[in-house]
Amino acid sequence: MKKIFLLTVLVILMMTIDINAQMDFWSMTAAGGTNGYGTIFKYNDMTNEYTFVHNFDSINGSYPFGSLLLSSNGKLYGMTKNGGTYNKGTLFSINPATNVYNLIFSFTGGQGGGVPEGTLIESANGRLYGMTLNEDTTLNGMLFMYDTTTNAPVICHVFSDTIHGYLPYGKVIQATDSRLYGMTSAGGAHGKGVLFRYDTALHVYKDMIDFNGMNGQNPYGSLYQQNNKLYGMTKLGGAYGKGNIFYYNLADSSVTNIYSFDSINGAYPYGDLINYIWESLVGMTSAGGTYNDGVAFNIDTLGNMENVSSFQNIVLGSHPLGSFVHSGFSFAVCYAMTNTGGANEEGVIVWYSGFEVLNLRSLNDSIMDGISPQFSNFIAVPDISTGRSIINSSGMNCTIYPNPANTILNIHFAQLGITNYELRMF
Repeated sequence: MKKIFLLTVLVILMMTIDINAQMDFWSMTAAGGTNGYGTIFKYNDMTNEYTFVHNFDSINGSYPFGSLLLSSNGKLYGMTKNGGTYNKGTLFSINPATNVYNLIFSFTGGQGGGVPEGTLIESANGRLYGMTLNEDTTLNGMLFMYDTTTNAPVICHVFSDTIHGYLPYGKVIQATDSRLYGMTSAGGAHGKGVLFRYDTALHVYKDMIDFNGMNGQNPYGSLYQQNNKLYGMTKLGGAYGKGNIFYYNLADSSVTNIYSFDSINGAYPYGDLINYIWESLVGMTSAGGTYNDGVAFNIDTLGNMENVSSFQNIVLGSHPLGSFVHSGFSFAVCYAMTNTGGANEEGVIVWYSGFEVLNLRSLNDSIMDGISPQFSNFIAVPDISTGRSIINSSGMNCTIYPNPANTILNIHFAQLGITNYELRMF
């Protein structure tokens, strides 16, 4: 009887995270706002309230193409593609409690890196890692480390050798072996991009997989770990040349294509995959589907497509270039943004349940919403007025409310499926 009760509670925990407390979802738009250089905003999923936070300008950064990172110090960190002292982009922080924006440094271009179009991550050692494109004839990207205590960037690797990959988009992730893994959109043995590894202890970069077309081509997104595998998508390649879903096995360094997009079920994905219920994955493509405006989908880890929902320009938005994030009240509901479409043709905030896409808000730059989110995802930030906290574990968000709790709740999260969830109540 006890086992049945615990299993029931586990299913409820999977499906319903918290329906009472509030959470803000922060993100950025690549254009629009007062100056036309993009904005930072927050969206409350319980009240459907959209709040403008910051206007970018040419001095403090312009055109943010990635997402924000919530650091362990409580601040949000991000990058802009352009602007700053040298117009090569900036790295900045913003305090979600006060909305105070702080320009940390300007990228210089050349040997100093520049033109980032990705997202920062925080490693286990507390340092931030990110990548830049550079867009230089000899320096085609850089992997760097930033220490929040010293405010100085350190170059880890320069993507100057086309054989070992160049032009990195997206972000790196830290896998369970403590190394960083990422992808480049070009270069490698076949000129179609690579999957690489960087050892932060030894400071060694290694090209692990050369994409060849059939196993993928030109990835723009990032990797996601589930079990001992890293899952990702490429924009092109696969059986139909319209992109694919693959996994990289950490155990033997092999790559396996599990699904090829065919236009009917989507085409040309730019974003990432994230975990979903019953060990499946969810993601989006920028094109394909019924209206060729892109699709939202969920797929199991064997490559069986479970649901495909088509975007529809004015009604549901079109051409999503980012990724999903889990909602604040249910693990089965995800939020994302489209790059275009909606009532004003300026992008849409959407809701995906695994069965359908709904339009939550059409962006409207006439009221300073900002427009055209580019590779930008939401990041969940607890509303401190609710005393709500978040535990992040490999893409999973668990919410405990109230915090502190009166009862003892012990939840064990692992990177496997629901078989590794534990809930013990005393």
